[in-house]
Amino acid sequence: MPSFLHVADLHLDSPRSGLSRDASAPVSEIQQAPRRALERLIDEALRRKVSAVVIAGDLYDGDWKDHQTGLFFVRQAQKLADARIPVVMVTGNHDAQSVITQQLPLPPNVKVLSVDAPETFLLDDCGLALHGQGFKNRAVPQNLSANYPARVNSLFNVGLLHTSLTGFEGHEVYAPCSLSDLARTGYEYWALGHIHKRQEFPLASGGIAVFPGNLQGRHIRECGPKGCEIIEYQANGILSRESIVLDVFRWELLSIAVDGLSSRDEILALIEDHLRAFRASADPQPHALRIELIGATTCHGLLIDRQRELRAEVQSLVVQSGSGNWWLEDLSLRTTFPEASIETALASAASQELLALARSELQAAHSSPELHRLMQSLTEDLRKKLPAEISWSEILSPTSSLPAGSKTNQATSTAGVEWSPLLEESLALLSARLEQPQTQISTGRKGRS
Repeated sequence: MPSFLHVADLHLDSPRSGLSRDASAPVSEIQQAPRRALERLIDEALRRKVSAVVIAGDLYDGDWKDHQTGLFFVRQAQKLADARIPVVMVTGNHDAQSVITQQLPLPPNVKVLSVDAPETFLLDDCGLALHGQGFKNRAVPQNLSANYPARVNSLFNVGLLHTSLTGFEGHEVYAPCSLSDLARTGYEYWALGHIHKRQEFPLASGGIAVFPGNLQGRHIRECGPKGCEIIEYQANGILSRESIVLDVFRWELLSIAVDGLSSRDEILALIEDHLRAFRASADPQPHALRIELIGATTCHGLLIDRQRELRAEVQSLVVQSGSGNWWLEDLSLRTTFPEASIETALASAASQELLALARSELQAAHSSPELHRLMQSLTEDLRKKLPAEISWSEILSPTSSLPAGSKTNQATSTAGVEWSPLLEESLALLSARLEQPQTQISTGRKGRS
């Protein structure tokens, strides 16, 4: 049965900036992937002996750096020409007529549809009528499909259009239209381009509109298998449709929940388990993996503080799991402390800050005769709480009274006295006396009166 191949968004020679910053990145493989994927597509078309290859825009990523980009496509198209397989295409926003400033003669089997108005190209020998209009300029705010011609009876009708339809997240709006606009034409198949994730939409007319996605993922936002569509048809409709995976380099995001884990070793073991499970179903081509840790864990602070070391450890696991064929594109930490740990950490931080402030105030009193006299006049209620053997100098330098090996932030004396409540009460009493209007004390410190 006759068939055609539908592909879009090849983005040949799309530049990949920033890869060189990571010495472990497979830079050459990533940069060459769009070309290698096109070679696989040509091989698939030849193997299946398709009746035509349909390209729905963005063959190129932009204006060519040099003629080698155009020459590469010419070489691939010539392979199809030698097999008498026509190529019918429209331009998109990335390879609009005004964007591509360099031109090369194309093989005779390549038909680029008009950018000035919709046109129909007939392939009577294989029973196809192909309708389409390309982009003259990068910005196309109008609905191009509104002027597409009527279907041709007795032939299988295909509409080629680079469009955002009514809009998709992450994609700019180009040649907007609705599914009703597409259904109005009565075409059996709409070969769409521009959206890089494969999607299909049944039409009220009985036809179908398909975005095949881009041929080759180029970064982490283009995850998963990529390829093209093969459609077997007859004059009155589609016989079969098949999505063919053709990418040569795969991007994947692994989200791993670490809730409740309390050690880095536990987290590394969990990552290894996920990598093992992923490998069981992964295709053989090279992979770039982004591992995203999510959830609440008491290890949150440790993960953040030792992120570089953790990344190297995870990279090692990735390399081993992929037998050297996988690369860790990034380790993304989206973890938090458990709610109880957050409250504890905040309380601890507030307590330490209060102690530091109290110590500062008491040290100021010790160095100022006026404040020292004021301190001496504090209520006997507070002084009675202090053991007789503890002096103000011990309060002002509490670490001098701590037993050997004690931590300075424990705020506990050799006598077993809890310093935190005493210091807090001292500070409160001192502040109250300082705020009394009749008390005017000059300490010589700027900003106090």
